[in-house]
Amino acid sequence: MHVFVCLVSYEFLASEYIMDVELKEALRREKKKEVEIVPILLYPVNLDNDCPELKPFNPLPGFGKNWRGFELDGGQHQDAHMLIRDGLWEAIHRVRASNAS
Repeated sequence: MHVFVCLVSYEFLASEYIMDVELKEALRREKKKEVEIVPILLYPVNLDNDCPELKPFNPLPGFGKNWRGFELDGGQHQDAHMLIRDGLWEAIHRVRASNAS
């Protein structure tokens, strides 16, 4: 894989397999510039406390935002779709550019 998409939820954070195997491998590969990490926050998560390893990767839909928050804020979840889609496209373009060089 070239893009590691993390759907960050309470279950994601509670999974020993994700935290001890998948995330550690993604972080190892990211340091070697082999993968782009794209966290998508599904619920309010405090990355400082719950998963500080993901904070540097510009979580989507944006810092201080999460999918559920858009849904609760008047049901405008389409706004979250656009931010997430754009962030994923940026990651894909970075991967394509690095593979082309």
